[in-house]
Amino acid sequence: MANLAQTLPRAISVAAGAVAVGVSINQVLTDRWNWWWLGVALGCAISAEALNQWRMRRDQRPHHALYESTTDSRGVPKRLDDVTLGSLGVHSSRFDHAPYAPRDVDTRLGAAFRDARTRVVMLSGDRLSGTTRTLAQAAKNHLGDHLLVAPVQSPGVSIADLVDQAALWARRRKAPGAVIWLERISAAWQNGLAAVPFATLPAGVWLLITVDAAQGENPHDSPQLDAVLRKHALRLSLGPIGKPERDHLAGRAEYADLLPVLPEAQLLGRLLVRWEQVREALTISDEESMDRVALLRLVSDWARLQLDTHRLLDRESVRRLFPRYRREVAGLRTADPVRVTGFKAALKWATARPGHLRPRLVERVTSASGTGYVPYPLLTALADTKGEPLGWQMSTVLQDYCISSFTAAQRRDIAYTALSRKDHSSALVLLADIRDQASPMVLYRLATWLEESDEVAAIPWYQQLARLDHELLTPFAAWHTGILLRRHGSNEEARRWFRAAVDTGHPSWAPHAMCELGMTAETDGDVDDASRWYRRAVDAGDPDHKANALHYLGNLMRDQGDEAAARHWYHLSVQNGHSDNAPRSMFCLGRLDRAAGDIESARRWFRRVFESGHPDEANNALIDLGRLDMDEGELEAAREWFERALATEDERILPYAHVNLGQISRSEGDVEAAREWFAGAAVCDNKNAASCAAADLGLLEYRHGDWVRAQEWYERAIRLGHPEYSPRAMNDLGVLLGRQGRLAEAAEWYGRAIASGHQDWANQAALNLADLRIAVGDHTVAEGLLTAVVDHPDPDYQLRAMIGMGDLEAGRGRPPEAERWYQRAIESGHPKLAPRAKKALEEMRRRVRETQDAARYAEKGYRSQDDPDFTPEPRPAHPAPGEDRKTR
Repeated sequence: MANLAQTLPRAISVAAGAVAVGVSINQVLTDRWNWWWLGVALGCAISAEALNQWRMRRDQRPHHALYESTTDSRGVPKRLDDVTLGSLGVHSSRFDHAPYAPRDVDTRLGAAFRDARTRVVMLSGDRLSGTTRTLAQAAKNHLGDHLLVAPVQSPGVSIADLVDQAALWARRRKAPGAVIWLERISAAWQNGLAAVPFATLPAGVWLLITVDAAQGENPHDSPQLDAVLRKHALRLSLGPIGKPERDHLAGRAEYADLLPVLPEAQLLGRLLVRWEQVREALTISDEESMDRVALLRLVSDWARLQLDTHRLLDRESVRRLFPRYRREVAGLRTADPVRVTGFKAALKWATARPGHLRPRLVERVTSASGTGYVPYPLLTALADTKGEPLGWQMSTVLQDYCISSFTAAQRRDIAYTALSRKDHSSALVLLADIRDQASPMVLYRLATWLEESDEVAAIPWYQQLARLDHELLTPFAAWHTGILLRRHGSNEEARRWFRAAVDTGHPSWAPHAMCELGMTAETDGDVDDASRWYRRAVDAGDPDHKANALHYLGNLMRDQGDEAAARHWYHLSVQNGHSDNAPRSMFCLGRLDRAAGDIESARRWFRRVFESGHPDEANNALIDLGRLDMDEGELEAAREWFERALATEDERILPYAHVNLGQISRSEGDVEAAREWFAGAAVCDNKNAASCAAADLGLLEYRHGDWVRAQEWYERAIRLGHPEYSPRAMNDLGVLLGRQGRLAEAAEWYGRAIASGHQDWANQAALNLADLRIAVGDHTVAEGLLTAVVDHPDPDYQLRAMIGMGDLEAGRGRPPEAERWYQRAIESGHPKLAPRAKKALEEMRRRVRETQDAARYAEKGYRSQDDPDFTPEPRPAHPAPGEDRKTR
């Protein structure tokens, strides 16, 4: 009947025209001509052609394929009341006859449907949060008499035309309106909403849309679309169930099985759906199951990348891709054959009619673009579930297919879709050779994601972003490219990108890059260039980076030994009053004053830092205030500062508090307390504090006779490799081994300490090794070691080397030379070493006299060996613990 109604007007016009033409011909033949019959004939012909053109234009309206379950036998939409929830995309519940569980958005949805002024409703939420069920229930409750228009989201379809078609269907069916149902709208279709005339939406037409929140920010979105939706759409979101919803479920006997998990935040759909059917379908047990799993993964991956918005997954595409998926599932090689019958059987199994035991896992849909296959929605939900044993990553098979089969523009859109669902890996692959076509925000998101696992691989993405002309992201990308390049040793290349950031003139990133240029030059030893860039950053005017540059200039001058210039910049930084850098500069001024011996000034700076409340420096000041009191012997005051440091629970300073409290306990003779404090720091993650504590524990155990434990702690300190405490532990281990008579091992550790080049412990080890060599008679090596130290600028090392040279010459039997060295040390007036040199000189003189007496007695017939007084006592190879240790 519909076809007859469409063709009848044109048939009548054609028949009338034929009659008019026949009459006109008959009149001509009979010579009875009436001109008006020709007019009738022409009018009928024009009418027939006009009707034909109208019908052709009407038929050219894009054909919108609707899901079969939502239409009648003629393809006309059913009313919403006549459609099952399953046809709307609601997953079947494992609680078969359980009622709808109310959600917190139901009230707002009901108000919107009753008001009808806003006829665009968009409900977003995580997969299986219940968005489809919630929106479908509200629509059925309030719009059940409306037609349901549920289109297949295929390529080439205009949502604006779909709105007109829905209004036409509603008028023809005399329905109050129509509901356009866009379930889990794809990114491309979501972008197509921009063309919908929301302000003039036909009466009675509603757009009900569910959005997968897991897509995150949609790269297809435009600010214009966002503004339109804010104005014309009601946008709601659905999250995990709240307390009222949990209470409702707990009060229903049907949901009794959920009681154990209800106290936790849960997505409602995840609790209710029938997972076991999908998991069973994806379980591999034999060859046939491998065929089925390969097919399901293929169809699901196609939907996950929303490729059907560009091209339907037709049978030919499935046939071509299936063997590669099958090989991937089975772990086969590229050349291994795959049986054709497996594909056919798997497709027949997946598209079979749904039953009680299994839903239809793959559905065949038809639209104007052709026929294609779409997966059962729970397949993609399970694939994307983190921690799901049967889930899977996007196959490289499909990534390769996209690269070879789609245009660059299509690949870009597919990559955007992958990115919107947080599939960064696929997006990177698809955009790898077309980075120049990606938007700045996409480049930024991919670069930052890639940087988390591979900084070097992220650099080209940042560089591409830096080449664009984005007001904020371009200068940031140039700066960050420099940061990454410098971090990986390419300082010269880093400078180029820092300068590019400076050249953008951005008010924040340009001075930031100036500071980085200064730091890079400082690292490379170019002090003048570093100073130049820091000064430019100061002059640039950005408050944060000006403050940074002032502090950096102070550090630069301090490291160059120019204390006056350092103080100048630090004071300017303090005067600048920046919340971060002013306390840092105060702290540095305190350290300078402490090194200069101005303890009271240092204490004032550290107190100001502490009172500033800075989250880092204030706690650091607690340690330095305690150290000041320790240096002055005020152990109780120091203990109070360190205990306050403990109370902060700041993981950065706790190990230092442990070390210092251990040192206080050791000085008080409380060995057990000291051991406990040191042990707490020696195993921490702070390399500096752990090294110091291990070295202190080694010394503690050495002095109290547990040389085995002492060696263990020394070796731990050495393994940590700290530039300060590792050489110290090497030297102390040499002392310990020498005391045990293990001279070769002791010499080895002394040698390693000397090789470290440490300004203190290398010289200490050289003196100790010289003592060892003198004791074993190796005077030549000893002389070389002592000669290297005797001209040391530090008087302590210089005088000890002089005493050592005196011992060496005395051992060689050259008293005059020995006495000259001892006298030089005595004349220094050193409070500790001058008396020691005097004692050594007197001992040498005594031995000389005894030797002379022994020789004289021998000449008179006495046997000197019979008198024990004539036997010289052997000189000890090493000092007692702590005797020769340098105290500064």
